Amino acid sequence: MGAPFFLREREDTLRVFTYAPHDEKIRRLVAAASAAKSRRPGGGTWTKERSAYIKHYFQCGMADAPLIT
Repeated sequence: MGAPFFLREREDTLRVFTYAPHDEKIRRLVAAASAAKSRRPGGGTWTKERSAYIKHYFQCGMADAPLIT
């Protein structure tokens, strides 16, 4: 999860940004949230965990993460 931060200064890296249609992302988020709620108390989502990881280790928010272009 921290690769964009660790490699941001390097010029010998391949930078790729992948995306999906909005409806597909919503479908996957709903499925992930449903699965997370059944796995552990309190629910939660991958995005929430990823955001906390970025904030803890890199002292910035997901919106401040360097773009992978």
